[in-house]
Amino acid sequence: MVCSDGYDWFANEFLEQESIHSNLFKIGFSYAPFFSNFYKSTLSVDDVKTVKKEINKYTVFILSSIISSFKDSGLYLNDNDKSICNYLFDSDVDKDSLENILEKIQKRNYEYSFSNEVLELVNSVYGEVYHELEDIYISESIDFKFIKRTADERFNAGHKYSAVIVSSNGEVGLGELNPEFRIMGELSDTDEIYLILNPASGMPFLQKKKWEDIINGNLE
Repeated sequence: MVCSDGYDWFANEFLEQESIHSNLFKIGFSYAPFFSNFYKSTLSVDDVKTVKKEINKYTVFILSSIISSFKDSGLYLNDNDKSICNYLFDSDVDKDSLENILEKIQKRNYEYSFSNEVLELVNSVYGEVYHELEDIYISESIDFKFIKRTADERFNAGHKYSAVIVSSNGEVGLGELNPEFRIMGELSDTDEIYLILNPASGMPFLQKKKWEDIINGNLE
């Protein structure tokens, strides 16, 4: 396996360490040539055997976990999920016993269904990776009075669309509102300023504010 700082961070920090999503990422990263029609031919016979063994081993584990949770009434499977399960290991997940299904799961090979049916099922059951975004942090050391003096100079020079721009990492600067966002009109005087908040979600928030509010820390 080829590792790097970026790989380790993504697999173990951005994704929860040893979680379903993390393990699937590691499989995709480690065995990517196997899933490519172009690069698969470059793998040796032994490499292909190793990849198939690892894919089947993990798939048996994850399918067994899904079915065990479903049979214990702790996991909901929709009709499409059940159809995929029934197709993958030739069973009826509603009627067959857990023991019978687990036995069938063990007997099947999944190396060619992994990137389609298996991942579709896992994505449906476990969903997408979710990270709750934190509010933008703005340091109390930011000298908004100095920024205002610069904005006042710009206003008096004829620039009526100056904006305080706050980045997702908390950096604060003074810029100019793009023409397509000038729907609220020019700044009427030096008591006003545009405020652009750029949260980590990537959806900027624009409003016209009073400098007094910004200097007092009211950026909502």
